[in-house]
Amino acid sequence: MYLKQNMKPKHSFLIRVYDYLAALVFGVVSATAVAFIIPAHWPVGVMMITGMLTGMLFALPVLIASTIILGGFELLMMSMQIGMFAGMTGVMAGSDDVTRLILAGALTGIGIHLILHIIDFLQHGEVVTGDE
Repeated sequence: MYLKQNMKPKHSFLIRVYDYLAALVFGVVSATAVAFIIPAHWPVGVMMITGMLTGMLFALPVLIASTIILGGFELLMMSMQIGMFAGMTGVMAGSDDVTRLILAGALTGIGIHLILHIIDFLQHGEVVTGDE
């Protein structure tokens, strides 16, 4: 009984904020790194596929570093998707303007995580309610 009362969701807001910050970092790192590695003279299809693969590779060290804080289960589902799409977005945004790359990666990361959060909420409801 005592343990159940102490498990109320007083930290669920902080966990959610951490999830969105991690999604932002995944997107920014993947988009900027990929845009500077892949040459702009490649064909668009090759750039997109290479950007997706390379974006996932750059999201992996960020995932490993962030799992130390919260754990991998919270971040695993979104990290590879964000890395893939942010890598593709970074290649398409080009490496001319770093601010555009950072913004494209951040919006990609937050957008994908928001979509996953809404889908999860519609399928399962709020995971921790504190009413038990």
